[in-house]
This record gives sequence, structure tokens and C-alpha cells, in this order.
Amino acid sequence: MKKLCKIYANTTIPYGSALLDRDGNLIEVAFHVPSTTYISRGIKHLCCTDAQFLYDHNYITQEDVAVITKYCFHEYLTDPECGGKSDDNSIGVVDFVNFNAYAELRYADASKDLVMSIRGQVGDLIGNGVEKKFQDLNKKWYSFLQNNYVKVSNFKNVVEFRIGSTDGFDWNKIIIDDCILKYDNGNGNTKYNIIKESGQTYKVYFMQSTLSDLLSDDKAVLSSRRYTRKVVNGKMFLVPVR
Repeated sequence: MKKLCKIYANTTIPYGSALLDRDGNLIEVAFHVPSTTYISRGIKHLCCTDAQFLYDHNYITQEDVAVITKYCFHEYLTDPECGGKSDDNSIGVVDFVNFNAYAELRYADASKDLVMSIRGQVGDLIGNGVEKKFQDLNKKWYSFLQNNYVKVSNFKNVVEFRIGSTDGFDWNKIIIDDCILKYDNGNGNTKYNIIKESGQTYKVYFMQSTLSDLLSDDKAVLSSRRYTRKVVNGKMFLVPVR
């Protein structure tokens, strides 16, 4: 089941991480998907933390988690800059420990439990059609994670939205109307970043902007509705223009 959360900062968005879906729901998570860590390494495919999220939300099975885990473990072990092993090398305890840190398995219990039970040679990890199964899973679910969720981070009084979708979906209404305007208390203390994530680079729409900045700037991401300010008993409210 989805665990929904609210935004605190000076609005009401909890500190930490969340995902915003296309229905305007905020889902509290321990780790963003697709993994920002893997993206920063230039790796754009499903990883263990992605698999944990998909599994927790009943999108994939335990068998699918195992496929993703084995593929990623093999990739790590055979990478010259990581494990540097060949397929006929044995998998050792040090390999488990190092991959645990590399793949951030503290956020992926299903993968962590599996990795600790693996024995044999490196090449065994991609036997029994694992590589083909992984490619099929990756084709279906990596773009799903990119396109259906915006990464939300909250630290102190700054809330950041990172858009990763590639299918042309317009997130304006969801981010501003269905999320920010739902939680912002109108005092202007909360700052917002709205950026587009593309591989290891970002396109900035707004940086350290107030709600007023978001609604008044017609050159970037805008609300799909127009709002006006109204002051009642010394407090400012944003009222939709009819």
C-alpha cells in the first residue's frame, strides 16, 4: 500500500524524501527512485533500491527482485573500477560487504537478504536467463519510475521537486496546484526548487523561489490556474481567479 505523507518546511512537508505521483499524492520513501546515486554514476537502469520500491508497492515479485539484484551484483563485480573480477572468479565475503555499501542495500532489505545467501562463481549470477529477464524488467519499469514520479526533498525551509519524466507529461498542475498550494501556508518562508533531472545534469526552472515567485513568473513552470492575493485579519491567502 502507498504510504502518503504531507509536506512540512513552513507549510506542512516532512523532512526527508518523498515521491509525488500523477494523482498529486506524496508518498514518503527512504530513498528516491530511480536511484539518484546510480544516476550520478552514469548508470541508468534499475537497481536494488528501485526493486525494493517496486516490490513494496506490488509491482514486481520476489523473483523479479532476485533478477535485478543478481544483474546489479554481477555488473558491480565485473566493473574494473569496482570488483574487477572475471566470471570464473569466486564470490567472497568481501564482495558482499562492498556491494552492500555500493548498492545502498540498507534501503533494500529484499536484495540484502538475497545477496548474503549467494554462493559460487561470478558468472553464475547471470545464468538461467537472468540477463534477458533483467532487460525485460528494466524496459518496463525504469521508464515507469521516471515518468510517474517526481522526486521531492525537504530540508530546513527548502522543498525541491526533481522531474525526471521523458514522456512529455506536464507536471505544472500536479506540483503547484495539487501539492504546493495544498500545503503552503502563505507566509512566504518556504522556498521551492523545481528542476528537470536529465542524467547527470539538471535544468533549473525555479531556485530558492517563494510561492509568489512560482505564480508570478510566466516564463517557466506555472500553475494551471491563476491566483490573487487576499489579506484577512493580517494573514495572506491565495484565492483562485474565477
